[in-house]
Amino acid sequence: MRTRILLAASALVLVQASGVSAQVFRVTLTSIDGPGNGPDGIRTEAEGRVNQGVNAADCESEASRGATTLTFSIDGTGNSQLQVWRGAGSLDCSSAENRTGDISNLCDDIGPESVADETLEITLDELLMGTGSGSDACETDAAEGDVLTVYFFDTPNSLGNDDGTTFVTQQVVVDPTPPIAPTFEQDAVSGNSQVSLSWNDLTDNRIRYQLFADTSLKTCADSDLLVPGMVPTGVAALETTEELVASATVNPTSDLRLGVGESTRVYVAGFDNAENVGVLSQGVCVTRVETFAFCDALDDMAREGMDVDTCPDGCDAGGSGGASMAFALVALFAWRRRFGAEGVLR
Repeated sequence: MRTRILLAASALVLVQASGVSAQVFRVTLTSIDGPGNGPDGIRTEAEGRVNQGVNAADCESEASRGATTLTFSIDGTGNSQLQVWRGAGSLDCSSAENRTGDISNLCDDIGPESVADETLEITLDELLMGTGSGSDACETDAAEGDVLTVYFFDTPNSLGNDDGTTFVTQQVVVDPTPPIAPTFEQDAVSGNSQVSLSWNDLTDNRIRYQLFADTSLKTCADSDLLVPGMVPTGVAALETTEELVASATVNPTSDLRLGVGESTRVYVAGFDNAENVGVLSQGVCVTRVETFAFCDALDDMAREGMDVDTCPDGCDAGGSGGASMAFALVALFAWRRRFGAEGVLR
């Protein structure tokens, strides 16, 4: 009789056959370190990014695959080596039948891997070796990438051909497909202290977004540094949103370094949790305009905690400054009479 116990948080499988003494152990993918680390550095389990996977930069060449290291934490085995097999998706490599005979389209034997200080390291090149299912994961064009299931057998002196052998599994995502370019919902915006930008949300549910601008330009002319359709390699992002947030605010004065009347283009690119940076969108022209007292006063009131509307983009450049200031002062006086200087309702 055979039993299995599966835990999602860290990979744990107990396989026990009649007459076989099985020892429970755990394997957890703790970090990925390679050319595709991105601006946030090494991808770690603690940051919640390691399970989002290997990316396009890791997959780019034989050299980059050899330079990408996946580190697994090993807990509960006294062996100095584990036998490693790899399949793709839900392919079952626990069956001896799938690990023996003609298995060129099934599971690949990665070989014995050494355990040192309760860790085991496998390069991406090693992980993708062979001809079985999953060996071409770096060539996938799926938006969510390919999921590999890695089997660790607690059998240092055999190939793990016995169905009664103790093993654990760990999934690894290989995502070499950068996000496509988003599309801004505006063609041009203006403001002084902030402008609001929004774009279409992409379908990848692990996506974040980054804003870019060539702050050396003071007109909305074409830039050699940032070109729609290019990957902004080596260019610092103005801002990175949280997952699924398809909007952001930009300060034309401090972020874009614009003088009054000057303009520049802002671009957006997708950025997924595997650290793949997508291509740049078409730009939106942002112009810094001089504001009058009305909007400034409303901004000050909002910062003090007052419940007031803020100026929409562009409106702060128009209207009568004196009349607007008078309106703002009346609003401020009414608010203070109602709530008091300390903001307490009277």
